[in-house]
Amino acid sequence: CMTESTCRSHLEMVSSHCDTAYCHKDACRSSIQDIYKFLLETNQDLALKIALCVCRDATKEGQTECSRAQRRLHPPCAHMSASVSARQCHNLGRDCRSDRVCRYRLEHYELSCAADTMTGRCAGQHQECTKAMLGLLGTD
Repeated sequence: CMTESTCRSHLEMVSSHCDTAYCHKDACRSSIQDIYKFLLETNQDLALKIALCVCRDATKEGQTECSRAQRRLHPPCAHMSASVSARQCHNLGRDCRSDRVCRYRLEHYELSCAADTMTGRCAGQHQECTKAMLGLLGTD
């Protein structure tokens, strides 16, 4: 992302809006949505790499850099809420359904990523489910 100017500018917006010391939750989430929207249109593989970035073991050499990058790509600021109960899954779903944009994205995810009851596999196309999952990032 840092080697491509447009992606880098989106990433810089995430960093500026999501800085822990100056956290602006709504702007942070919006900038996360913007970077994933851009990546879905230009480089879906990179979007998946960023969205699914996981550091294996923070004690190994090089893992602190990974942890730092993960915090930048998945900033704690975006997850902040007024209370612990607001972060509980059933409350997040309820709150999401009361917001027009979030509700649309959640419904798209539910339809695109539903499992076939017979096979247990995705009922829809994998690529559509991936897009729907990435579309939820940056929402409640």
